Amino acid sequence: MSYILSAGSVTMPTPMEQEQLALDLGITEVEGVVVHGVITDCETEEPIEGAIVKAFFTNPNTTELEGITHTFSGCDGNYMLYIPPTVEIEDPENPEEMISHSLEGEEIIIQAVGSENVGEPCECPEVPT
Repeated sequence: MSYILSAGSVTMPTPMEQEQLALDLGITEVEGVVVHGVITDCETEEPIEGAIVKAFFTNPNTTELEGITHTFSGCDGNYMLYIPPTVEIEDPENPEEMISHSLEGEEIIIQAVGSENVGEPCECPEVPT
């Protein structure tokens, strides 16, 4: 089973006195799969920030690749994709209707695309050394 984590933030008090801040975070169990990894340059092995990472499956009705989901790699090249257990596809018997198609046992293609022309998705924090 896969899990999706939540995120939150807190604002640090001014001045920094002894205070306690509460931030509850949850974990939600989901059906499907979470795929994660790091996007790196093939030559330098440096992480690539802001790469587009896409997941595709082959539509059984058309044999064409169709997108499932996408995300962007973060400051350290890490990415995470949630692949749902089913997708909606056109019903071959009634093209105006959509039917649920299970991805169980299907080959999922994961593709990363980067470009120097892609704008910065965020300003990455400086990591102290």
